[in-house]
Amino acid sequence: MLFNSIHFLIFLPTVAFLYFTLPLRWRRFFLLAASFYFYCVWSIPWSLLLIYSTLLDYTTGYLIGTSTRPWVR
Repeated sequence: MLFNSIHFLIFLPTVAFLYFTLPLRWRRFFLLAASFYFYCVWSIPWSLLLIYSTLLDYTTGYLIGTSTRPWVR
């Protein structure tokens, strides 16, 4: 999706409106889903790489944060 396309002209106000109508707890998940949708429309292979990287980074950060051994951190 290009920034100067009609699709983006519809996408941005819709995402902004939904973002501000959602409760605070759901906003970050909505933005994550909207971001993935934005990249999926542009390129499926690159969006799969983005999803893989997101899952790997989240899992690594979670494991580091929950570790009780200092040398693991």
